[in-house]
Amino acid sequence: MAPSQGLRGPPSYIPLHQSSTLLLIRLTEFRPRPYSYGMISEFIELSEKIDRLAELTLSLRAENTQLRQWNAQVRQSNAQLFADKEACLVRLNEVQRRVEALLVQMPDPNAVTVASAPAPQTEDAP
Repeated sequence: MAPSQGLRGPPSYIPLHQSSTLLLIRLTEFRPRPYSYGMISEFIELSEKIDRLAELTLSLRAENTQLRQWNAQVRQSNAQLFADKEACLVRLNEVQRRVEALLVQMPDPNAVTVASAPAPQTEDAP
């Protein structure tokens, strides 16, 4: 590599010889532009993506909080409905027991009893 290759201005290198190879040491600092326009646009694009990701993260956290609150309300409502169902089953069993007790006390409608049979009517002649 020649000292003038790719460099502007007077040579700012000092040649050193080491094992028959020419080494160049730079005496002044070469400062190329840190970023090209294409790289800057990539950084801007990346920054916009990060901003969108941060917004999405915040909205998902808010939605997660709402869903957790809704889930807690549904669980509470479900527990209340289950308790109401159990109370209704207890009342239904009590009503069934009372109706069965009343049915046991009722006489059999198919059985004919003497007391309930109508007396034959006889016609008396005058």
